[in-house]
Order: sequence, then structure tokens, then C-alpha cells
Amino acid sequence: MKKLYLLLLTIFTVSAVAQNYSYTVYNTSNSGIAANNIYDLEVDGSGNVWLATDFALSRFNGTTFTNYNFENTGIEIGALRKIAIDGLNRKWVSTVQNGLIMYNGTTWTHYRTDNSGIPTNVINDVTVDASNNVWLATGVGLVKFDGTIWTTYNTSNSGITGNFLSSVGASGSTVYYTNEGILGKLSGTTFSIIGDQADRIRRIVGNDMYVQTFGAGYLKYTNEDVSGSAEYQNSCMLDCQFGGMDTDQNNKLWIAYSRECESGGLQNFTDCAAYFPAVPNASFEYTSCLEVVSSNLIWVGTFEGGLVKMAIASGTCNMPSNLTVGTITSTSASFSWTAPSPAPAGYTVMINNSPDLGGTPYYTTTNSITINDLNPNSDYYWWLAANCGNSQSQWVEGGFFNTPVPPPCFAKMSNGDNHTLAIKADGSLWAWGLNDTYQLGLGVTGNKNTPQRIGTANNWVAVAASSFHSLALKADGTLWAWGENGNGQLGINSTTDAMVPTQVGTATNWSKIAVGQQMSIAIKTDGTLWVWGSGVLGFGDFHTFLVPTQIGTATYKEVSTSGATTLAIRTNNTLWAWGWNNNGSVGIGNTSTTVVYTPTQIGTASWKYVEANQGASYGIKTDGTLWAWGFNTDGRLGFGTTSNVLSPTQIGSVSIWAKVQFGMGFGTAIRTDGSLWGWGSNTQGQLGTGDNNFRPTPVRIGFANDWTEAGGGDRYGIYLKTNGNAFTAGWSPQGQMGIGPNALNPNMVQIACPTNALETDELEVSETMKVYPNPVKDQLQIAFTSKISTASIYNLLGQEVIAIKIDANEGSIDVSQLAPGTYIVKVMAGDAIKTLKIVKQ
Repeated sequence: MKKLYLLLLTIFTVSAVAQNYSYTVYNTSNSGIAANNIYDLEVDGSGNVWLATDFALSRFNGTTFTNYNFENTGIEIGALRKIAIDGLNRKWVSTVQNGLIMYNGTTWTHYRTDNSGIPTNVINDVTVDASNNVWLATGVGLVKFDGTIWTTYNTSNSGITGNFLSSVGASGSTVYYTNEGILGKLSGTTFSIIGDQADRIRRIVGNDMYVQTFGAGYLKYTNEDVSGSAEYQNSCMLDCQFGGMDTDQNNKLWIAYSRECESGGLQNFTDCAAYFPAVPNASFEYTSCLEVVSSNLIWVGTFEGGLVKMAIASGTCNMPSNLTVGTITSTSASFSWTAPSPAPAGYTVMINNSPDLGGTPYYTTTNSITINDLNPNSDYYWWLAANCGNSQSQWVEGGFFNTPVPPPCFAKMSNGDNHTLAIKADGSLWAWGLNDTYQLGLGVTGNKNTPQRIGTANNWVAVAASSFHSLALKADGTLWAWGENGNGQLGINSTTDAMVPTQVGTATNWSKIAVGQQMSIAIKTDGTLWVWGSGVLGFGDFHTFLVPTQIGTATYKEVSTSGATTLAIRTNNTLWAWGWNNNGSVGIGNTSTTVVYTPTQIGTASWKYVEANQGASYGIKTDGTLWAWGFNTDGRLGFGTTSNVLSPTQIGSVSIWAKVQFGMGFGTAIRTDGSLWGWGSNTQGQLGTGDNNFRPTPVRIGFANDWTEAGGGDRYGIYLKTNGNAFTAGWSPQGQMGIGPNALNPNMVQIACPTNALETDELEVSETMKVYPNPVKDQLQIAFTSKISTASIYNLLGQEVIAIKIDANEGSIDVSQLAPGTYIVKVMAGDAIKTLKIVKQ
């Protein structure tokens, strides 16, 4: 067979002036139509519109809908798909799996395999020829019915190319069909092939036949020869999914589109003029069928939107003017305009990601609107039309705008047994979960199941959560504590609980913090180690200190405590431990010494990270290997065994571990490639693996490579990505997962980024604020009339790459080391924040 290629007509997209139409919507809420999903429509010789729906065959005479169903016909009318009207005004209607229905205006006849010679009840398409023969496209061949005899043409008894037919059409006595990409015909008794690339026959008008291709376009045949074609991307065609095709009295081609690829709508393709109703509920987003009576009257069937009548408007509707885009955030934009005179009934804003009219409509009766469901970091185009009731104005182009990348949400997190602390990227402090001893720092008790902001400060840099008390550091080096304080664990020189963050002493050189049951421990910027609270604090016996007290004179770089056992890494990378050792968690190689009262060196290896929790200890050496020791009768250490381990023992053999954290009975770790791993208890799905199966050794969780923190508490976990998105899994009886009321989720669920007035009070962009030059090569200048506190630069993955303090009305950022590309600048001035996009050359 000679292969027919698409002949691409060069069609220049022009700014066509569309005619002014009115739109009338008929749906189940405002009319007697049977359903809002219309699969096919045909107009008979008397002007009646016939509709194929799931529930009835509907007839509309211009005033009233008459719905034919089982109740008033006795015929099983349902799941109707295609309609054909013959020269005797009989309606032939195909069904999904229930054969063929005929209505002659008086009598209903139902043809099925159990009562007629029809070979199948599944019909893909139906048409009639000039002799009123009915032709069916089926999965068993081409079927003809002359009113008496059923004839099936298949590969075993004819020259047809295949048995599965997707569509059928007729011109005079010649029948055309599509079969697995082939466009074929039956003339008399002879089958032949006309062409290929054929998906379905859309319309036959005189000598012209329009055939939809498998790609985004169509082929036009004139006298069975290809005379024209068009493709999406190479013409003004709106979309790649057809909902219908027809021609008007001037032979102009009309195409209805479904919103499957980009934007639904209706188009006079010959004139390249697109039509989108500015009437609420008259959407062409999901068109299913089209019948052009003339260019003055067009019927459009839709999915979910009912029937739309499109008629030449009887009045004039003037266009709005002075279209303006106002405030833009990462997910919203506001628009305003000047109303025409006379004022219309309403307006429609159309938003699209491409510069072609179409997309999603939004309706308003005022001359402004704010749209809140936009995507971050996206390009948008918008148009506006007035709705005057009996007509609508032309669409007015509003232009282009871009939504910025939102700043990262969370920057740091810490988990107690049943509450979580978090710092957002803007430096604000948040908490949620159990709150019976003021551990959330809100000034009141009562559990919180979503993130709640603590105070108004925006300079928090570190948090640590224990079971019933919390610590945090500010950027100025001050230390703050709140919650239960019966053993002095807050360090505020009393045993009175603190309802809100309370400063610990007056020192401004705190660097790192850790908390455990009834005690706290911290490192200052000079490396000295300080402890307070009650327990084995490292001084040779049991002690209670109400204020931070220095442990020896050695200097440290990392520390972690469970309250019972404390692990610390000195500045020379050696590991030291003390506390209860009945399960081997100190790591000295035996349990004969039940309590180790003072810091004791564990081996001579070089370490970079430690974590202590509930009798289990973990550490990562400077060579990237992962080690564990201590309590293991439930297999929590990740070795695949259940015996306690008395000294550091390597987990697996890989040497690319970056961070290890813990929950109650389970461990989590992140490798240097950003992958997330977990092991141990998983009774409530806290590992986020989608099940509650115990993991005896580390298993990878998901496929992402952008994790930065992973920890947990009592049967729940919190997982943080480098872009600031936080996820959780497990059990949440006190709200510790931060996703609302008591939840049980064995799969990762994202924690919604909390918002507040301080965060959304963005600076207005005006001539008084300058960020220049943009694009920038080396030095980025920032100036504003108010004092700028800090400025940060993020890449498009949400990772902070530069952060500086300015504390002045203007400042400079050295961006010379950044790779070329697009970045987001976040500027903080007092309590206000603004994000701006820059380009680094």
C-alpha cells in the first residue's frame, strides 16, 4: 500500500475577529435535560436536537426537553453513545453493550443478539447511507442492516482489512470506515484502502471527508484524495483532542476541543477564531460533540456541562479596558479592570499557561478578582471578557505574568516522644502535638494537631524536643527553654514550669543543644560543654543543677543525650560517653559497670555524628560508616539480630552515611546522596513504607534523593526535604504528626506549610525598593527605604545557597560563585518578607 503522509498546510495564525455570540446553557439544574454528560447530538429535519446520554434519549424542540427512557418506552434505554438519523427521520442509536435502538417517531425497536441477527451488542459507531441502510462499526467487523437482513463483513468472508472498526461513515451508497489506522471503503461489494493514519471519521460533507489522525490533527479528503490537513503546533489549531467537527453553510470548518492536552474550546478553524463563553457554567472545557446548523446557530455537547446553544448575539457588549495585574504570590494573583459602559452583568477571566486563548475560566460580577489556585514558579497568560446576558464582548488580552518560587517552608525540626518543634525558613518557631506540660511553648496547655506559631520572633536557628520540655537557640546566640521543669531541666534557676520560651541565663555564645528525660546539655561556641537538670550528668555521681554547669575543660563539637545516656564528640573527633550502661548503651564493651559517671572515651576511632535514645546509641565515623550499640532485644539497632550490643558495631558495609536519627524503637538515616533509610519498629507505619512490617536491617524509603532530616517519636516519624517540604507517617493520637485530627498513615503525608500575617505581609514592589542589576554577574545590590535585616538566595530546588545579614537600608551580595541560572532572593525587612526572581549570568 502506498503510505499517505500528512500534507501540512501552512496556516498563519492571525488575530481573527470573532463574531459576537450569545450562549445558553441547558443542564439538569436549569432545564429538563436528562443528564449533563452528552455523548452525541444530531439535529433532524424539523430542527429538533437529539441527545445521547447515559440515562435517556433526549429530544429538545427549542423549548422543552422530552426524555425517552425505560419508564415511558418499555425499552432498556441507557448508556447511549452515537446517533444516526436516516432519510425516513428514524433515529438509530448505539449503546455501550446493549445493542442498537431504533425510534421511528411512534415505535421503539431494540436489536440485541438475543432477539435479532445483530452479531454483537457492542457498537463503536453508527451511520446510514442514501438507501437508509444502517451501518455499524463493531469489534467483529462491518455490519449492515437493510431493515430485514443483517450482514457482517469480516476478514473471513470479505476483503476488509481487519475486524475491529472504530468509526464508520457514508456518502451516497459508499461506506467508509477506520480500522487500526486504515481508512477503507466499501463500494458495492468491493473493499479498498483509501489511506492510513486514520483514527476516526469525523464528518462527511458532500465530496469532503474529515478524518482525525492519531496525532494532533486531521486529514481532509476530497473525492477520496488528500486535499488538505492540519496539525497542532503547525497551525492555529487550539488543542490535540477533538470533541467534534462540522462545517457551516459557507464550508468553514468548526472544531470543538476537549481539555485533555492544553485547553478546551470551540474554534472556527478556517478563520482561526476561537470562542470561549464568558457565561458561568457555559464552559467548553470538555466538549464531546458538535452540530453546526449554520454559522448563526451551533449546538455543543459537553461532558458534565450539559448542552450549550451558541447563537449570533442580538445586542452589543462593549469590552472592558485598563487590564491590570496586581499582587502576585507563588499561588495567587489579583486582577482589576475598568468596566465598559453600559456595565455588563459580569466578567470572565481566562487563565492559560500558553499564549493561546483558552484554559480555565473564572467568573466575577465585580471589576476585580483574586485567583488562588495557581502553581508556583509558572508562566501564565490571561484574558478578560464581559458578559452582557444576551451577548458577550470580545476577549481582551491581559498579557503575561509569572508566579514566583515560594521560599522554603521548614528549615529545622526536632521530635520529642509526642510533640514536634520546627523552624521555618523565615526563622519563625512552630510546634504541635502533646502539650500537657507547656512543651509547645504557647502559654496554654491542650494538644495541637496542626503547626502553631510560638511568639513573633524570626531569628530562631535550632530546636531540641524531649518528652516534656523543649530548648531552642536564637541567631544572637541566646538559649531559651520551656515546658516541664520539676528537675531543673530548663536551666532557669528554679523548678517551676515555663509556659513560653524563657531565656536561660544571659550568655550569647550557645552553639548546639540536646535534651533528654529530666536533663539538658549544650555546647558553647568555644567548645565547652554544659549540663543541667537531674541524673547522671557527668560529674562522678547523681546530680541536680538548676542552671547550666560546665563539664570539665575539654572542648566538644557534637552532643546527644537520652537523659539516661549521653554521647559527645570532642573537637579532636574522639567519642566520649557516660550514663546508664545496663544495656550497653555507653559502649564500653561490658555491662559490669551499670553506671558510667564521668565522660569516658570509647575506642580511638574518629567520629562526626552521634545520637542517643532509649538505651540505643548510634554514630557515624568520619569515614562515613554507620555504627550502633546498646539495647537490641527488639532488633531496633538494625543488625538483623536481637542481642544487646556492648560496643560500637558497624551496620552494613557502606561508607556514605551523613546523618542518623531515631524514634521510639526505630532508626532513620540519610546517606550523602540524600536517600532516606529506616529500620526497626514500624507498628503504625512510622517508617513511611506503606505497611506496618518490622524492618530488621536498613531499607530505603522511597526513591527521592533530597532528604535532610528524619526523626520521630512514639510511633510516628517526621521527614524533611532540602526544599523545606516536611512529610510524616505513623500514628498521631495527640496531633504530633501535624496533619489534623488523630490519623494513622503508613505512607508519607505532607505537612501543610503554615502561614501567618507576618509571613504574608510582603513588601510592595515600588521604585523605593531596588534589586539590581538583573541579570547580575558579580555583585547584586539591594536598597530600600526601610532597614533590611537579612537577605537570602535560593536555587529553584528551594536550597539556600547564600544568606547574609545587612541591618541597613542597602547592601551588596557577592554572587560571583553562583552557577549561571535563575535564583530567588528573599529579603526580610522587619516582620515583612519579599521574594524576587533574579538571573545570574
